[in-house]
Amino acid sequence: SAAPPPSDAVPISTSDLMRLLSHLQQHSSDEHHTSSDIVRQQLDGILERASQKSKRTRVVGEIDNDIINLVSMLFGFILDDQSVPASLKALIGRMQIPLLKLAVLDQTFFDNAHHPARRLLNEMSSAT
Repeated sequence: SAAPPPSDAVPISTSDLMRLLSHLQQHSSDEHHTSSDIVRQQLDGILERASQKSKRTRVVGEIDNDIINLVSMLFGFILDDQSVPASLKALIGRMQIPLLKLAVLDQTFFDNAHHPARRLLNEMSSAT
């Protein structure tokens, strides 16, 4: 587990997080889509470089961090299933960042069982 951020850490805004996620979405390769924690690793790497440049520790805010962890956990459940073929895992994995962006922007995503994206995620997890 990662060490807690220093008390003077500066959370990035949700709009900055969305820009970072869009960047990752556009520049990630196919092999990255089969790992549920790759988004977290890539985000942490970008924030670490930004922290070094600005000399201030940049972090994902607490609520956004919780959302990232929950979406990552859900995708981990699906992608770790040995019965899912690798080709299907790559397709499912490509949906992680778009669903993560949606969950960050629409806080009702987890509360509303009838949300279309939530229903899709539920279907993917129950099909594994």
